[in-house]
Amino acid sequence: MGGGSMARIKPDESIIGLEGPVYDVDLERGRIRQFAKSIYAFHPAYHEESKPVVPPTFLIMSGYFYGYILARAPRDSAFGSIDEDFTTCADGGQEFVFHGPLPCAGEPLVASTHMHDFKERQGRR
Repeated sequence: MGGGSMARIKPDESIIGLEGPVYDVDLERGRIRQFAKSIYAFHPAYHEESKPVVPPTFLIMSGYFYGYILARAPRDSAFGSIDEDFTTCADGGQEFVFHGPLPCAGEPLVASTHMHDFKERQGRR
């Protein structure tokens, strides 16, 4: 690897406030249990036989499972027109807002992505 410097790209601040498409999240009990197990969340509510409760961070994976993440934004969506390579970005944080109790398997849930802010940080090599 050479010792050259890499140009830093700052995203256009006009992306702040953009909303991604609304999508349905299938709260399938097998996926809920699998996710809970993968994050070492062994609370009985996440593994209940008929209607396990969704761990609050389950939505981290929902975009991968159900069709929407910023790095693969549909071209016809608000994020699809952004000329940035989000595949190399580190996710600095996410927030999930549930308007009521955590949903259980089989209940309807819709989700969307909102670009609240972005920060440029120095990486390490």
